[in-house]
Amino acid sequence: MRLPDRVTHCEPGVSIALEKRLSAGDAFCAPGASGACPEMWLVELCAQTAGLLHRQDTDAPPRPGMLCAIPEFAFHRRVRAGDTLLVEASVEGAFGPLFSARCRILCEGEECAAGRLTLLL
Repeated sequence: MRLPDRVTHCEPGVSIALEKRLSAGDAFCAPGASGACPEMWLVELCAQTAGLLHRQDTDAPPRPGMLCAIPEFAFHRRVRAGDTLLVEASVEGAFGPLFSARCRILCEGEECAAGRLTLLL
């Protein structure tokens, strides 16, 4: 499932920012009044954002990536259906097909989640 809606900024190989509008119809949002999204979904959104950042810096054909490690991640507030999220990712380092990214998710200017991910692409 592709999660980001649109790219708002991209500096290939350095940083990327994406927007995601959450709706009550999204499969990952809880039904009913709460409309809350699971925290692991935020990690997946960050992983997809970081993967897109790495893809912008290569001419290689797309292939599936894999989240290998979550060395650090913190959740500061719940996100819910109706929220518009800004997801930012920047490359920290790379070694062959592995790379580390620092990610954060903002909602209305407030940081909802942030951390580091290691991906294999």
